[in-house]
Amino acid sequence: MRKALFVVLILAMVSSFGVVAFAATSTVKAPVFSDIAGKAGEWELAALGALGVFTGDTGVGGTVRPADPITRAEFCKVVVTAMGKGSLAAGLTGLVPSFTDAASIQAWAVGYVNAAAMMGIIHGYSDGSFGPNKPVTSAEAITMLVRAVPGHDAQVGAGVWPGNYLWYGLDNDFVGDADISATNSPCTRGNMAIMVFNTMNVQPLNADGDPSTADPALNPVRVHEGTLDTYTLASNSVTIGAALHTLAGTVNLAIAANMEGLRTLPVLAITGTHAAGTENKVVFIGPTEGTSAAFAGTWRADDFVPANDTSGLLYLRFNDGTLIPYDVQATHAATPQNVQVTINGVAGNTEESAILKRYDACVVTKNDEGFATNMVVTHDYDWAAGLGDSKCNRFWVTNVIPATTDTTFTTVLGIAEWQVGEGTGGYVRGEANVTIQVPVTCPVTINGAVGARNSLAKWDVVYVGFAGDTLDIDLPAYVTAIRKTVSGTVTNFRVVTNPGFGFDHVATVSTVDYYCDLKTDPDVGNVVTYGLDRDDYAYAPVSGQVPTFYWWFKSWTDMPDPADDIFAVDISGSAGTQSCDPAYTPDPAELATIMGDWLGHIALADIDGGHVIGVTPLDSMSLFTGPFDVVAVDPVGEFLVYKDGTNNYVLDAEAMAVYMQGATWTGAAWLSWDQSPSSWCGLGGLLLTDHIYISLDELVVLVKNRNLP
Repeated sequence: MRKALFVVLILAMVSSFGVVAFAATSTVKAPVFSDIAGKAGEWELAALGALGVFTGDTGVGGTVRPADPITRAEFCKVVVTAMGKGSLAAGLTGLVPSFTDAASIQAWAVGYVNAAAMMGIIHGYSDGSFGPNKPVTSAEAITMLVRAVPGHDAQVGAGVWPGNYLWYGLDNDFVGDADISATNSPCTRGNMAIMVFNTMNVQPLNADGDPSTADPALNPVRVHEGTLDTYTLASNSVTIGAALHTLAGTVNLAIAANMEGLRTLPVLAITGTHAAGTENKVVFIGPTEGTSAAFAGTWRADDFVPANDTSGLLYLRFNDGTLIPYDVQATHAATPQNVQVTINGVAGNTEESAILKRYDACVVTKNDEGFATNMVVTHDYDWAAGLGDSKCNRFWVTNVIPATTDTTFTTVLGIAEWQVGEGTGGYVRGEANVTIQVPVTCPVTINGAVGARNSLAKWDVVYVGFAGDTLDIDLPAYVTAIRKTVSGTVTNFRVVTNPGFGFDHVATVSTVDYYCDLKTDPDVGNVVTYGLDRDDYAYAPVSGQVPTFYWWFKSWTDMPDPADDIFAVDISGSAGTQSCDPAYTPDPAELATIMGDWLGHIALADIDGGHVIGVTPLDSMSLFTGPFDVVAVDPVGEFLVYKDGTNNYVLDAEAMAVYMQGATWTGAAWLSWDQSPSSWCGLGGLLLTDHIYISLDELVVLVKNRNLP
């Protein structure tokens, strides 16, 4: 790409990072059904689900069993609904069908069967029965679909059924890519969807067999094709082929997991008609047939050639290891294929290597052969100047000063970054710190969801963009936060050579390898918590300490040999016993005092290697800081956010949350202990009104009694 990749202006400013509008935000549903990925009819099933034509047994979001057959009664419902005659069916629910087996037609299907019969879609069998619970065959399905579109049944030749209908359906776009090779076998739901969606686009005919003035069931006004250029969920808008459309409250997608996965792809969008709130608003978007799904990832390098690759191709390389060929050479084409690139919507002819930096977010559109043809880049602010290709644009939040009201101009973030690069002496690191202001107009996303600027918290890994790629602390264009951590014991650490980049630091946390960009490399045996970036690189050093844990000290048994002393301890509500470390000689008088009237309420056992190495009374509040107010608790994500009056901080799940019942902290000592034991409540037991004290090593949280002033 040093030779072939140039910046081409094809989009306006990337609208997903535009100014937030104060309107109801559109939501995206993908997949439309949970069991259709990679199955025949995936695209069409998603479209029919979005339009309410086929919703399966449990509705949108559930399963539809795409490889299973569909019954004749179910098929009637789908066809009648697809033709826009659902209201007719609703009015015919009280009419007994004229078929001899009408009693076997389920109540929900009666109206649809009646409507299908009145529309001439179904005739029944020669014995007068309908067979509602029989699987519809491919031949029957095509016949019913041809009859469903006005004017076409009269044009079918007088040949032998089902051949005459099969050939007519194939020649007139009723079938599409559906597999009808076994014409008299049950039609699968996936093939049904393909045929029904095609049928919805077939033009009705007049009495002369010519296209009539009536529109097909899927009105052309509702169908929009073109490249998905930009979208803004917050303001319910999408630009397709340079035309601006309004999004419905819920937008269903085919193939892609999110809107970003469709950016730059040729797509087909459909607007709703009947459901309230969907008139002329886009309810479905899917890539058009034959287009490969886009790849979304973060940038690493270009001009990459894997070892032993003799294809003559050059590859785009991404941080997750994905390689995408882009240079069509040798046997593929006479001229190399350029990749069109849009970087934050700004055009130019500067070589890519001078612009794209590692960790820039990219969406790559591939052609049917898998070659990159277009790339949209979110180029975050480049903070670490002077470090060449290893420049970094991630930060982690060190503190948050929240805005006090919505009208307050800024939330202030303290952020830091490890500057990582290759020096003459090997891998070098430095530290940069800065404070930025987040105005109320700045879009914020947290783990992919729209967030509030005051919801940003310490240890979030953030990507910050500024207008024009220049530092203006009053006008960040966006803040994208990743809130994800990994915790465990470091079982291995190594530095590996990475061809084409330099060195990679790899830490094995428990049993999983993580690439690391850290200020200080961990030692094997350390217990760590790291914040991960969007490529799961361990980046933010949330905590790290030697494997020493505090347990609640409950009782002690004095043995003749101190090395045989037995301690009863408790952690996380799980009681156990530990022996005394041979190097530790407990003070019997102190332990006896602790165990006296208070019986283990106010002591912690310090344990290392399965042995007690010390016991600390909790009335020594020098071990704790506080009080703090609980701001947010997430038992699932295993962290809590607390506030010291000015800043918000995050404490991860290594903390023990303990409710100290019946105690009052005077500022100098705990008073008014009762005789009930301290109780474990965990993160899930914390309330937003709690006042907490946190141990200096962030392993213990004490909760002030909620019943006291």
